[in-house]
Amino acid sequence: MSDGRKANGGRRAGAGRKTKRDEEAISALFDAACDEAARETIIRAVAARAQAGDVQAATFIFNRLYGTPVSGGEIRLREAIEAELGDFFKAMEKSLTPQSWREVQTVFQMESEGAASTRTSQSGAV
Repeated sequence: MSDGRKANGGRRAGAGRKTKRDEEAISALFDAACDEAARETIIRAVAARAQAGDVQAATFIFNRLYGTPVSGGEIRLREAIEAELGDFFKAMEKSLTPQSWREVQTVFQMESEGAASTRTSQSGAV
């Protein structure tokens, strides 16, 4: 459906998230343009705006510190996967010895903790 504007809807050049390579290039330009003192000044300015009630600045800080919030769709998908895996593990538990079951649980716990630490480190810092 068109409303008379040029390039209304659809895939457009420059639309969407930048590629990882583009993000790294922008980051490199920023690093070259700003020394440590300038970066600290910028960070303090954003923090001051957030403390003064600027919601956009606060959102920026929280997204960098903790990552973006999980959407409702992702939560429902995670719950569905956990329900399926729960049934799988119940069946598996009946066929394993107690020692083997503990070993499986340990492996999945380590995998889960590793994924959580990876998400935390990928969220970056302000």
